[in-house]
Amino acid sequence: MLSFDRLQENERKSAETQGRLVGLFLFGNDATASSLDPTRLCRFHRSPSQTFGNEMKFREIAQEPETQSARNGADPLSPEMGENRGKYRTLDFLLMLGIVLLGTSLRLAYLAQISDPDINPFFDEPTMDSRHYDSMAEGYANGDWLGERAYWYSPFYPYFVGIFYSLIGRDFLLLSGFQLILGGLHCAVVFAVGRALFGRLAGVIAGLLMATYKVAFFYEALLLKTGLSALLLDLGLLLVFTLGIRQREKPLPEKSLLIRLLLTGIALGIAAITSGTMILLAGWATVWIFLAKRPFRLRPALALAAGVALAVTPVTIRNAIVSSDFVPISYNAGPVFYTGNCPYNTNGSQIHVASFLAPVDPLEFQSENEEGFFFSYAQSKSGELLAPSEVSSYWFKKGFEWVSENPGTWFLLTLKKIRIFFNDYEVPNNQSFDLFRTEFAPILDLRFFPTFGILGAFGLVGMVLSVIKRRRGTWLSLPFFWLFAFSIILNFVVSRYRFPVTGLLAAFSGFTAASMVTWCKAKKWMPAGITALSSLVLLWLLHLPLPDFDRDLSDGYRMLAQAYQRKERLDLAEENFKKAIEVNDRSFSAFRELGLLQLQSGQRIQAQGNRPAANLRFKEAQENFTRSYLKSPSLPEQQTSLYLAALMSVSSEEEEVATRLASNGLTRGEDCRLYFVRALAKKKTDVKGALEDLGHALRIHPEYPDALIELGSLLASEGKHLEAMDAYCRILSTRKSDSRALSEILLLVQALKESSDESTAAKALELGIEHHPQEPGLLNELAWLYATASDNEIRKVGRAEVLSRKAVALSPHSPQYLDTLAEILFGMGKKKEAADTIDQAIQWTPKDDPDFLRYLKEQRLRFLGKESS
Repeated sequence: MLSFDRLQENERKSAETQGRLVGLFLFGNDATASSLDPTRLCRFHRSPSQTFGNEMKFREIAQEPETQSARNGADPLSPEMGENRGKYRTLDFLLMLGIVLLGTSLRLAYLAQISDPDINPFFDEPTMDSRHYDSMAEGYANGDWLGERAYWYSPFYPYFVGIFYSLIGRDFLLLSGFQLILGGLHCAVVFAVGRALFGRLAGVIAGLLMATYKVAFFYEALLLKTGLSALLLDLGLLLVFTLGIRQREKPLPEKSLLIRLLLTGIALGIAAITSGTMILLAGWATVWIFLAKRPFRLRPALALAAGVALAVTPVTIRNAIVSSDFVPISYNAGPVFYTGNCPYNTNGSQIHVASFLAPVDPLEFQSENEEGFFFSYAQSKSGELLAPSEVSSYWFKKGFEWVSENPGTWFLLTLKKIRIFFNDYEVPNNQSFDLFRTEFAPILDLRFFPTFGILGAFGLVGMVLSVIKRRRGTWLSLPFFWLFAFSIILNFVVSRYRFPVTGLLAAFSGFTAASMVTWCKAKKWMPAGITALSSLVLLWLLHLPLPDFDRDLSDGYRMLAQAYQRKERLDLAEENFKKAIEVNDRSFSAFRELGLLQLQSGQRIQAQGNRPAANLRFKEAQENFTRSYLKSPSLPEQQTSLYLAALMSVSSEEEEVATRLASNGLTRGEDCRLYFVRALAKKKTDVKGALEDLGHALRIHPEYPDALIELGSLLASEGKHLEAMDAYCRILSTRKSDSRALSEILLLVQALKESSDESTAAKALELGIEHHPQEPGLLNELAWLYATASDNEIRKVGRAEVLSRKAVALSPHSPQYLDTLAEILFGMGKKKEAADTIDQAIQWTPKDDPDFLRYLKEQRLRFLGKESS
């Protein structure tokens, strides 16, 4: 039996040790019982007048893992003496170094598996958002650091890549390697977060989870901001937390405190301009500091906020300079909100809004141009020019209107998004994790590495435990996690958007595991068993299949096919589209994109003159477009598939099939494309009906270029040349220098000249110039007509010279326009000037065009009055 005095002495030493422990590992100095009051750190401190009931009671208390020191970050499994602080500091460093080396080694092994462009076509061919970042970074590296318009995406990452390009070059292998090394360092930050919040054992487990988290390998190697955002989030959280705790335990002088808070705020501001959602971390950190116990309050909170403002304000000023608009960071928040909250979004993930709002030309819209679509659509519907912030407001308003009109549907959709956020499945966006795991990187298929479901299950249990145990830092980390999570859920959920909080989930998962180890060591089986059972139940729930998602590789193979298509490896593209269909024959997107590939192939074959082979490809395309439509005929975007099927039927000379398909689609609602394709099918046998259908198409969309081209062609065939010219000019009024419209105009004029209708040809050209006065081709054609017309009433040599000189001024290096001007000058008797002009034409004529060069030299001799030899 221990004596009372011996017990008291043991308790005093234990409290002093715990005080040294907190100071050592949080603040890097020797915090003894004199600087940290042991009574604040020892849960069971007693006065000399207090007694223990018996020896067993004391032993139970001594083994209690949840002492105040444990809540303050001390490792309950490793009681540390202040005089051994160097030993434990070295131990922490070695643990951190081991975690970094493990994480970096695994990441570089992953890079070795994915870095062969012949095996992985994505590696040197950025796509979607990656292409946008690559384009911006190239512009910055070439000296255009300011840019031309307000930022659509948060700007720090493209500047980060731009600096890399300017220093190293556009080398995707080195860039991916550098980002993966940063990912290895991120593991150390996660260790430090877990260590500061929950103790060394929890930190080690958190660091190991992050080091082996294979989804991190995947995102950190991509040309995306995802990995950098996660690193900055955890680093910002660590800076705020450790500074706050140090200030509570051993206050800094006010000046030093404010300077550190200012620098911490700058770090948080950089995180915010990397990913706009990070502004939530900065905002909550400011509130947390303001609400903390003294000496924190208003001035420290303002210092942190000032640091954030110092990082964000240059971006805001730059946006104001280039767009004359107030855009704090970027202006895509409204479109993102509408994408996740609109009548077309039924699964809670990302959708291509443009395909539902029916762009006129389905081949014209690409996902890389989503900024242009959201901007132009908002302006066309509002009927006025909009600033970037007004475009964002337009889409916010549109989204909120739908939510207010459909609260029940929106609530159910939000529940779906919550489930997607925590589910183990990695919802693809830009790239497919499952495709890389299956096709390129065997390391991603290792079963013993953690997944999001594991982090989510143990992390959520750890959050509950942190509240129950009143762990220090809970009210900084927990609110931020849920603020970040719901900022994603309120928009739409894909795997890469939730990735930044995986470090925080790893820290809470480490706390869950460390708590179970502690309880098992203390033989407290009840709390350990309840925690383990809760974690396993959550793990099962988070692995349940999502009803709106097919866990197959159909989407991945589609993305792979698109990558091969961009590289002009069309055989491999077609092979992978067919793989996508084999995996999931309900994928209407795979059928449609295979049809588009066959359409392009048919057009190339047709251009080579092999009409039968082209018709075969068109027939295959028509079948795949029809299959695509039949898979999901109720979807609005499937009108595109039906339109393409009908268009291919026209190309295959199956007009009856085309008419039937288009008519069937029009029973579901008016669609300018279906009216247009039905007109194409009718134009050989029913010109009047074709004109009526083109009129319907242009009533729906007055600027539809394909319909205007066909309208002009039909009117010209009916002898209505000026009306045809007017149709072509309507295209030029909105699409400057449209090559098809200009070609049709010149063909029309040539036909009129050949029929000796020079008067109508001149009127047609004057009409074209009236619509598009800066088009040198029209000016040159009319100048030649006025100079060479057989009808003296039409010939206007003076007007011809003016028009020709204007054409040359607009295109001074065109030998054809210079030749026209020289001929006009010669006809006016200006032989020397004509010869000088023809000399310029000879100078700008390519050497690989000997026939035209010979003609120009003969012209020069004629102008000088010499005969050619």
